[in-house]
Amino acid sequence: MVFKNVTDLMKRHTALFVILLISQIFALLSIFFVFGVFQNNLYELCDNHDSKSLEATIDNQKITSDDINKIFMTMVEEEIPIDYFYVEAESKDGKKSFLDRAQYKNGKYGYSDSVYENMKYGLQGSYYEDKDYRNKNKVVVINGEDKKDVGDTIVLGEETFDIIGKDDINDPGEYEIPFTAFPKNCVWIRLNFGLTQLPTRAQYETFRDLLLSYGCKPAEFYVSNNADLRQEYSMLVVSALLAILAGVNMYMIYRFIFKKRRKKLAVFFIMWLQQETCPDVIFY
Repeated sequence: MVFKNVTDLMKRHTALFVILLISQIFALLSIFFVFGVFQNNLYELCDNHDSKSLEATIDNQKITSDDINKIFMTMVEEEIPIDYFYVEAESKDGKKSFLDRAQYKNGKYGYSDSVYENMKYGLQGSYYEDKDYRNKNKVVVINGEDKKDVGDTIVLGEETFDIIGKDDINDPGEYEIPFTAFPKNCVWIRLNFGLTQLPTRAQYETFRDLLLSYGCKPAEFYVSNNADLRQEYSMLVVSALLAILAGVNMYMIYRFIFKKRRKKLAVFFIMWLQQETCPDVIFY
């Protein structure tokens, strides 16, 4: 019945059928195109705004733990929303890594609370405290696979450290140490500020200028301004409007078809009902 209705439309209104067919093709292509544009802009928007960290590599090997501390405290004083401060170095032979995830809250140094929540379950012993940072105490948290135990000592970078904890998070050869107490002959690698919210352009520029002044190399970071945001959201709105228009176009076309052929469709429907109720009756 449907096929017969379509063929009848083709025969009786060929020009109209061709126009409707072309309109439908364009409407479908528009919807697919708009969907692609919408997805792309949505991805760009998310990709550019989901990073809550500022990173830098440390190229200046004359830098000291005191310099690292000055960088940390300067960022704190700038009231940048810091969650934790990650710093990494390694031994001269590259076989050992020295890590720290520090925070500074209420005037005290400490191991990051947010990181600790994820690492505490595999911890034996404890992490270091404010006094360990301030006094540059040689304390370390080692990997759980290490044969040494809490209370033993270990030599790192020709310096002796007291083992105060073991965890199952870090890999073998990685050692958690207060950054102020890293071995003096270590090779500094990188630092990272984990933030509680997305940084502004001004905050990134403060970070960038500060790190450059110490001979470090800040990572490129995209911080969008209001113009960027307006452009991205405008594209999303335009895409949505085009999709709505394409949908309305399809609706209007089918509405026109059914309106023009309402009587014939009613006849087809009645014939179908009669054939369902009286299958032996033949209609001519």
